[in-house]
Amino acid sequence: MKIDQPPLRRWLLWHHSIMKLPPWEHDRRTIAHHEAAHAVVGFFLNAPVVRIELLDDDRRGVALFNYSAMEASAAAAKEAAPEAAPEAAPNVEILEIVATLHAAWNYAGLMAEILLHGISLDGRVQIDTQDWRVARGMLAVGFGDDRAEQAMFYSQHLTRYVLQRNWDLVAAIADEVEKKGQVSGDNVMRICAGRSVSWGELTDKW
Repeated sequence: MKIDQPPLRRWLLWHHSIMKLPPWEHDRRTIAHHEAAHAVVGFFLNAPVVRIELLDDDRRGVALFNYSAMEASAAAAKEAAPEAAPEAAPNVEILEIVATLHAAWNYAGLMAEILLHGISLDGRVQIDTQDWRVARGMLAVGFGDDRAEQAMFYSQHLTRYVLQRNWDLVAAIADEVEKKGQVSGDNVMRICAGRSVSWGELTDKW
């Protein structure tokens, strides 16, 4: 899989058009990859998945998380903040980083579907799903409503980049989900063991 360049801080200053996405099949394999991607990004944010399963005759799936781990996730995001004094980076806010990474967690499923079906990401994706609405709300809190769309483009590309770099994990988890209809959090931890993402490195332009 071709890996994009990491997103750059200056992308937050740009306005990007909304992509017109082509249709793709929402089959068992696609849904398995969708939920697996949520689990992988959650793992990297110290928010472990409890269980992934397919529902409704494989028409949809769910990844259940230990939401008490949200504080650990926020702490991990905080560690990604730069050490520079506030006057050296007056526009940098911890809240922006936390919002970006938690939005990435919600965007992960959709970005995995796009990657699985070979769709390029030339603009920002705007689609009326629960995941998208939650991510948009987080970005509005972190950046303000007037900057949420720029942040959306950045966060979606950050998610895509992390998934590309760790696609083997997504594929391995999705394979288990597709075959068995579910996978435990312990198996996800086993698959992801030893892998990490340096959010500080990825957000070094902050």
